[in-house]
Amino acid sequence: MLVDDGMLFFKFYLNISKETQENRIKDREDDPLKSWKLSELDYKSMAKYHEYEILRDKMFNISGSQHAPWCELDANDKKRARLNAVRYLLLNIPYEGKDTTVITGVDEKIVKLHNKGTYNGKCNHMA
Repeated sequence: MLVDDGMLFFKFYLNISKETQENRIKDREDDPLKSWKLSELDYKSMAKYHEYEILRDKMFNISGSQHAPWCELDANDKKRARLNAVRYLLLNIPYEGKDTTVITGVDEKIVKLHNKGTYNGKCNHMA
């Protein structure tokens, strides 16, 4: 197994609420510099939002493991989601000179771990 050879696996799921996604689509419709990002698939996928949530939860259960848990990020606020993804990685990747007094923990309002139990203050991915 690759994990036995020291390979680290990180799986992130950026979760955006239906309301936020609808607002982003509306913003793209109204902004000529962003309208190119829209496609028919965006509108079709919004109609299946609830189905996607069910499939997401199945994905977490089927493909998550202790060695590679899913890290779900509330991505309604892009900046906070990105900062917490970086914090999560820095906390869980061993490297020389690592100073854990400088790396703040992840925001538990933004980060939710699946297939690993609850956040333990260190975001101990590899415990």
